[in-house]
Amino acid sequence: MHWPPRQAAARQMRTVTQQLISRLLEAASAPVQISDFEVNVSASIGVTLYPDDDADADILMRHADQAMYLAKQAGKNCYRLFYVGR
Repeated sequence: MHWPPRQAAARQMRTVTQQLISRLLEAASAPVQISDFEVNVSASIGVTLYPDDDADADILMRHADQAMYLAKQAGKNCYRLFYVGR
């Protein structure tokens, strides 16, 4: 499918962002040995993308926070992207 340049760039940015977040989640979920204990943690990540979410810093933070709560509801060790208009 042929995408207009701005849409193609936005799709590519989302893809790269998703790959990066997946790597962060993988790293965060790796067990850590502390003395005789193995510690396991997980992360919930919420992301919004600028300029797709054309807003000021406060709104960007609020949107990322909303996405993070959706990630927490979905279960451990996952992420959600905030999409404007959804």
